[in-house]
Amino acid sequence: MAIDKKVKDLMIPLEDYPHIPHWFTLRQAMAIIRGAAVKFEGAFEPRAALVFDEKYQLMGMLTLRDMIKGLEPSFLQETKLVKIDPNLTAIMGDFLGPNLKEHSQRLVSEVMSPIQVTVDGECPHLQGPLPDDQRRRRPDAGDPG
Repeated sequence: MAIDKKVKDLMIPLEDYPHIPHWFTLRQAMAIIRGAAVKFEGAFEPRAALVFDEKYQLMGMLTLRDMIKGLEPSFLQETKLVKIDPNLTAIMGDFLGPNLKEHSQRLVSEVMSPIQVTVDGECPHLQGPLPDDQRRRRPDAGDPG
């Protein structure tokens, strides 16, 4: 029995996600995401915005976590050598306020997550999550070999 569902039939359309250019500030991005949340209230709440370059090529996405990290003061940001206790943020709340406005002017491109994997919307939904090399080796249902 053939399954006719494609990846695009299971995904939220890209048009429904907020779109922002990479030169927007975090403050501008927050306003766009908030507007999208109000627009789709009850049906879909965007937890990220798609980030595009000047030629409207997808560069990455800005998640809520990316925004929070972008608003953190530099002394609270983790490095490979230093791991921050998550409870420290609550204790250090007084230090976040004074520079929060300044940090909200950071560019989206500085804190966004780059796109690492894309899936063709026309791909059968069972093959969509597979890496390209495994898709090629996977036998076709109609192929006897």
